[in-house]
Order: sequence, then C-alpha cells, then structure tokens
Amino acid sequence: MKLKGSSLIEVLVAMVIVSLLVVGFSSIAYSSITTRNKNEKSREVLQQTQSLMEDTLYRLGLGEVLPPETKQELKGYTYTVHVALDQDGAQTKSFKDPATGKVVGNLYKVIVIATKTGIEVLKLETRYYVMK
Repeated sequence: MKLKGSSLIEVLVAMVIVSLLVVGFSSIAYSSITTRNKNEKSREVLQQTQSLMEDTLYRLGLGEVLPPETKQELKGYTYTVHVALDQDGAQTKSFKDPATGKVVGNLYKVIVIATKTGIEVLKLETRYYVMK
C-alpha cells in the first residue's frame, strides 16, 4: 500500500524515529531543568549556611554570649548552629597573658549544619579568635 509515494512501512518507521527524537529531547530538557533546580537549591542552602556562620562570628566578635546550640527552620531545611564546647564544658578556649594572667582572647569553634529530613546536607566549621 502506498501513501503519497511512500509505503506504509516507511511512514511507520519515520513516525517511530520522530517519536524517539521527541522523547529524547524532552528527556534532555527535563534533566537540564531538574539539574538547574538542584543547583539553585544547593546555592540557597550554601548562602544561608554562610550567612548564619557570618552572623554568629559577628555576634561573638561583639562579645555576645551565645547558647551552645540554636536551630532555625527555613524552606524545608533545618540549620543548626553550634558554638562548640571544649572538654571542660567551656564554650571557648581562653588565652592569658603570661605576665599579667589576664585573658587576652578567646578561641571559639563554630559549626553550622544544614539538614533535610534528618540527613546532613552541608556542614561548615571554623575556629574564630576574638581579642579582648
């Protein structure tokens, strides 16, 4: 059987090829959109984690006494900020002037952890020295 100069088999083969191309292109488009969305979410989580770290370090620099742990929920993520405790229970390690015995600075350990449904997604950790 001929359909305008082409056989039925040729038409069916052409339709199969076109449908495979459409499925392939839509799959690639979906994959790139999904990847872009994941990258945007990862960037948002990183920015929020860095912002919390900077805020905590700024507050420590001002001499504020911070709780050992605070939690914040934002867009489905839980951000936990730890001002880490030393073995002796102190939040800081103090440095004293050997001559006078006065504390001249403190070393803080600050950890910010981002979790989603209990799974750790991102963890930033730093030590911060504050002069008195």
